[in-house]
Amino acid sequence: MNNISDNQLQESREGMGSVVVSILLMIIAFILTLFTLLIFFRNHTSPNTIGIWIPIGITSAASLAGLFFGRNALRTGAARGLSLLSMTVCVVLLLLEAGLAVYMLMK
Repeated sequence: MNNISDNQLQESREGMGSVVVSILLMIIAFILTLFTLLIFFRNHTSPNTIGIWIPIGITSAASLAGLFFGRNALRTGAARGLSLLSMTVCVVLLLLEAGLAVYMLMK
């Protein structure tokens, strides 16, 4: 028989909720990254690049939130593979956004 306490069951539900939120934020951050890159490649020769910083900030915030929820899900131990996938994609998106921001600052 499974001897699962109510506390463990509640913690597992919270972990699965964190995984779902992390995956949703990962998908949102990926779509926002595509839009950010589209804006960047259309305006990368323009001297006025102020319009790219808002999408970079929003995408970075979504990636950080996905990373936070993925870490929370990993801490509870629920759906370890999905939370690792979500965290990895969010880190890659953050690195891409950071690289784009550094390029914009050096330009």
